[in-house]
Amino acid sequence: AMYIGVFGGQKDEKVRQARELLLAGSLEEASTVLESLDRAEQKGIEVRELRARIEAEQFERMRQQRLNADLGTARERLVQGRFSEAIASLEGLKAEFPQEERVAALLASAQQELAAAERAQAISRVREEALTLAESRQFDGALATVFQALAKYPEDTGLVRLRDSVAAAKAQWARQQAVEDADRQCQARCALNQFAEALEVIQAALASYPDDPALLDLRQRLSADRERFRVSQAVARAVEQSDVLLEQGDPGRA
Repeated sequence: AMYIGVFGGQKDEKVRQARELLLAGSLEEASTVLESLDRAEQKGIEVRELRARIEAEQFERMRQQRLNADLGTARERLVQGRFSEAIASLEGLKAEFPQEERVAALLASAQQELAAAERAQAISRVREEALTLAESRQFDGALATVFQALAKYPEDTGLVRLRDSVAAAKAQWARQQAVEDADRQCQARCALNQFAEALEVIQAALASYPDDPALLDLRQRLSADRERFRVSQAVARAVEQSDVLLEQGDPGRA
């Protein structure tokens, strides 16, 4: 009876130690204490339950360690811009740890960063396409490209500025073309001494661009040319009339 009592007391002491170690989180030490019991003692209900608790704690600790490692890997991928890979791994973690707030928060952040990156790439492509079209004077195509992007990203200030820049370039090009066309028409009509018609062309252009310095200068030059032509015509008529009078033998009137 004494033998049983002594060894029974040793068992109880070891079980108590294992419980204290488990409570302190020293799982390996707790498991080692239980392993020191003989086989018969290890088969007892109390020991088996305690061992199951230790194993459950060890399993959960391993899960948490793996969770922390996977979260660290996901963060590194986000820093590297590998958003899709990070999201795929985080979605797997969320399925395994549905109540883990860190996973949910990091997944939401990764999804936002991916959306932002995709948006930036899309806007960059639009900007490049629109600028290429505008540089080749295809302004309508450039504006259509920008408006399509603005329909998806209406609050993007960069797209708004691009739209305004392309519209301004289109207006400037149209103005330049109108001025050059008016200049060509005026030259053609002036060559035929059609100064009135040439002035009508200038006035029509000025109706659209009343402050254009090139058109104002052209009108001034045209007016001067018309006046010189009028004077030369008057002089020519006067000379012609004088010649007629001389031929008629009336030099006094000539």
